[in-house]
Amino acid sequence: MLEYITLPDQILPPLGPFCHAVRAGDLLFVTGQLAEDPLTGDMRIGTIEQQTTQVMENLKLVLTHAGTGFDRVVMSRVYITDLRYLQAVNEIYASYFDRHRRS
Repeated sequence: MLEYITLPDQILPPLGPFCHAVRAGDLLFVTGQLAEDPLTGDMRIGTIEQQTTQVMENLKLVLTHAGTGFDRVVMSRVYITDLRYLQAVNEIYASYFDRHRRS
């Protein structure tokens, strides 16, 4: 059975016809996140560090609402349009996880 998960009170309103996450049995599939303010929906304009932190905080909101956290993540995808930001993104990304690497 599928459970469709959407954050309450218009927090991070989806920009398209989808929900924040779908639970299928013991698996949780989370939609992609943008660097948007979770309350206003405004895109975060700033450094790559600020944008990456906002994306990770948004992911944390969705995971927490679904009753889980970064410690249970098995796989993730990160899309970077400019590889000169790779190190900064990786450092912030890694700070949200324990020492075990994800797929």
